[in-house]
Amino acid sequence: MKTMFRGLFALAFVICAAYVPSGRAAQQPPETAPSSGATYYVDAAGGDDGASGRTMAAAWKTLARVNRVDAFQPGDRILFKAGGVWTGQLRPRGSGALGRPITIDRYGEGIRPRIDAGADTGDALYLCNQSFWEVATLELTSQDPAKPNDRTRRGVFVEARGSVVEHIHLKGLVIHDVRGLLALGDNFNLGKDSAGIGFEVTDTANGARFHDLLVEGCDLYAIDSTGIYTKGKGSVYPRSPGWDAIKFTGVVLQDNTIHDIAKNAVIVRQLDGGLVQRNRVWDTAYRARSGNQIFTRSCYGTVVQFNEGYLNRAVDDMDGSAFDADLESPATVWQYNYSHDNRFGLITLCTVAQDKDIVIRYNISRNDQGRLLNINYNFTGVHIYNNVFIIPAHLSPQILWETHARTGTNFTGTQNYAFDNNIVHNLSPTATYNLNPNVESKRQTTRVVRNNVFFGQHPAGEPLSVAPGPFHTLSGNITSDPGFVNPGSGGDGIASLEGFRIRAGSACLRAGLVIPANGGRDFWGTRLPDGPPDIGIHQFAAPSERR
Repeated sequence: MKTMFRGLFALAFVICAAYVPSGRAAQQPPETAPSSGATYYVDAAGGDDGASGRTMAAAWKTLARVNRVDAFQPGDRILFKAGGVWTGQLRPRGSGALGRPITIDRYGEGIRPRIDAGADTGDALYLCNQSFWEVATLELTSQDPAKPNDRTRRGVFVEARGSVVEHIHLKGLVIHDVRGLLALGDNFNLGKDSAGIGFEVTDTANGARFHDLLVEGCDLYAIDSTGIYTKGKGSVYPRSPGWDAIKFTGVVLQDNTIHDIAKNAVIVRQLDGGLVQRNRVWDTAYRARSGNQIFTRSCYGTVVQFNEGYLNRAVDDMDGSAFDADLESPATVWQYNYSHDNRFGLITLCTVAQDKDIVIRYNISRNDQGRLLNINYNFTGVHIYNNVFIIPAHLSPQILWETHARTGTNFTGTQNYAFDNNIVHNLSPTATYNLNPNVESKRQTTRVVRNNVFFGQHPAGEPLSVAPGPFHTLSGNITSDPGFVNPGSGGDGIASLEGFRIRAGSACLRAGLVIPANGGRDFWGTRLPDGPPDIGIHQFAAPSERR
């Protein structure tokens, strides 16, 4: 397969080499890199484009000199001097090889080298149909203060135009002040592509897609409109015929901080599997009416875990949660996440009728507002279990919100879900529920509510107050105090949640429903038992039982 990929790269490279995107200056005639595995130095202050570039003393000076090389070779390194500042677009050419990527990094002591795309260039770093690149420790920005939001802009843009692109690793980048089109009004879709980092298929010829993408340890902030996105071309339901030709595989987004974002922090599309984990996201949707912080669209089996999302400032209750299993997200797993102080809750389900096997487990929502569980569109099957919802007295969220029947194909049909082993710790007399009464002839909600703790205030419409029937099943629920170590604790950072462990003697101990394939661990990594688990995110265990 990799041999086939590399053959396609050779053909596709010819296409992209002649392509000059709108707004990018034409380049001088290319020069061939002299050898494989060479190191090239670039010094904005003391360099000379007439030098060889092969030593620090003979460093190149400009981006244009780097861009003039016809094709860097496998194993080459392009190093920018720390503290240097360049204006324009970095557009190096060539591809690495398996085990011999081309790397971009810094040399010398001091702050990260900075590349500012400037007024006339949309993307600070641009790769087209190029594979096996590793980029680290740069600072990237793109804005035109005189004409803010004038075009699509990105810190890094990786494009697949008629070729399979693989092994693009971005590590330790700082990307900020990317002031591109906002996702508002007529620019709603186009504006989403202005971002810190974008991976996009723009031509599906020759089975163009992505494999082995990594974004790790990056800091993205002050961006209009999106932090990180992946975007394919074509419309195929995950795992249906044609999916293999367009799916993105081996995608990992981890350990990033993403904040001060006009709309969405992370949008992943077309992923087959993939991980979005240990990211910290805050202060989002502050310039748009809506925007879930992390969401999947047309993904299969993607795992979103150990993330923290807070201070989502959206005002649209349709899209304003920390997380969102959006259209065509079957078998996605949302686990071990921390949502707090968001305008609209833990998670939104903007699914389609085919979607099933979606799992929402071992997450905690603390001090969220709006719809904590926004069960919005149709789906075949969702399992929501072992989550904790902390609702203080001064807030008035809708704890569980189900869409009632409406006109339009997105809102008629069924929602079948189970709500098991969760803790709703509700101290608010003004919190509410909005459950579908199942009176509409064209719609049925099948709701199974088992072995949960509903503690504190009990608003009208709480699942416990609904009479059991063909669409509403109740069993094993309790109203006892769950016995948290410190239910008033919590703050920024997952490490602040120790107070939501349960104490010895808690009514939650061994009171949960046994759930097969439950992930095997609680929020803190304690092994789950073969028998009945504890209710909530903590599996109480003696030290000898912990792993």
